[in-house]
Amino acid sequence: MNQIWLEKTMLKIFKDINVIFLASILIVASHFPLIIFDFLYGDDYAYIFPKIGVSDGYSFLSSLEDFLGYFNKLGRPITGYFIWIQNYFISSIGDAKFFRYFSLLQILLIFYLFYSYFLKKKFNRAESFIVSLSVVSIPAFNLSVAWLTLQTSLFS
Repeated sequence: MNQIWLEKTMLKIFKDINVIFLASILIVASHFPLIIFDFLYGDDYAYIFPKIGVSDGYSFLSSLEDFLGYFNKLGRPITGYFIWIQNYFISSIGDAKFFRYFSLLQILLIFYLFYSYFLKKKFNRAESFIVSLSVVSIPAFNLSVAWLTLQTSLFS
């Protein structure tokens, strides 16, 4: 009895791996222009790059309390921590691509959550796949990949 359950579980995981693989190819393809070019939006520059340009003598750690306090006043403390991490690791515009790849992984996770939910609600696999892929292909998800300061919207 236990062997049959194990075989069914492994078969389900194998089917899900195929779905995840296909979805990851389609998600990367739909966001491809956003991950191959080096760019940042205005808010990204304002939050991530006060340390270069006209801000000679900028000390990242000396202004950390002010930086996080600003986001607490906005009511978005988690956004402040994400941008603080980005500020720490991004030293050039090209480094922003790594955070965009992280957004794609988040979108793939959201796709899989929707896909699993629709399967539990008795949708067939094709319908679940198409609806889930449609959900993660709306413009809001494209913005969360392109605009680094919007990455936390994927968690909401």
